[in-house]
Amino acid sequence: YMDKYMPKPEEALLALIITVAVIVVFAFLWCTIFGQHPERCRHMHAITRGRRHRHLTKTTTWHVKREQAREWINMFANVHTKDFFGLGAALFYNSIVFLFVVALICFVAVRMLYSGEDMHGVLMTTEVALGTM
Repeated sequence: YMDKYMPKPEEALLALIITVAVIVVFAFLWCTIFGQHPERCRHMHAITRGRRHRHLTKTTTWHVKREQAREWINMFANVHTKDFFGLGAALFYNSIVFLFVVALICFVAVRMLYSGEDMHGVLMTTEVALGTM
C-alpha cells in the first residue's frame, strides 16, 4: 500500500505549510529562550565586510547621470590587463578557454578515431547486427 500511495497536491501543500509553520514556531521559541548569539558583534562585522566587498566589486557603475550603466566590452579584449568585471573575471575567462581547448581536443580525438576505414566497417556491421535482433 505505501509504495503505491501518491499524495494529492492538496495534501503535499498542507504538509509543506505545516512544516514551515513548525520551523517558524521553533525558531521563535529558540530566539526567546536562548537570546542573541554571543558572537553576534563579530558576525555582524563579518557581514558588514562582505557587504562592503560586494559593493566595491560590483560589475556595473552606478553613475546616475550616465545614460547606460553597463558598458559593452569586446569579446576578444584581454581581461588580464584591464579590470572589466571585478576580481574573478580573468579566472572565469581562463575556465572558458580551458573548456574550449578540452572540447577541441576531444572532438579531434573522436574524429580521428571514427574516420578510419576499418572503424566504418565495424560500425556498419554492429548496426546491422543490432537491427536483426
